[in-house]
Amino acid sequence: MTENSHNGWAEYQKLVLAELERHNKWLNAIDEKLNATLLTFSVERKAVETLLKMVEQLDTRVDSLEKSRVSHDATARVIEKNSASRKWVIGLSISTIISVTAIVTEVATRLLVAH
Repeated sequence: MTENSHNGWAEYQKLVLAELERHNKWLNAIDEKLNATLLTFSVERKAVETLLKMVEQLDTRVDSLEKSRVSHDATARVIEKNSASRKWVIGLSISTIISVTAIVTEVATRLLVAH
């Protein structure tokens, strides 16, 4: 090899090495951005999973409240329906008590008058 070809080879090696270093910096920058993106994605995915769990819990609570409301409404209807019956029973009870009291009073009065 001649001196000229040796210098040409050394120059070529320097150019290739410089290009490889440039590519290495570029790949490192891409790697850093990719890692940051993956980290952000992981954090956001965890946040989405947490939010989905919260939505499921809220759906369960809403279902429970709706069932409770339906149950409450049904109970209110039964109470409303039975309210008239209850009033009738109360009236009947008062009438019975008054009748029994009147009978007891009359019997007591007769016993006191007889003695």
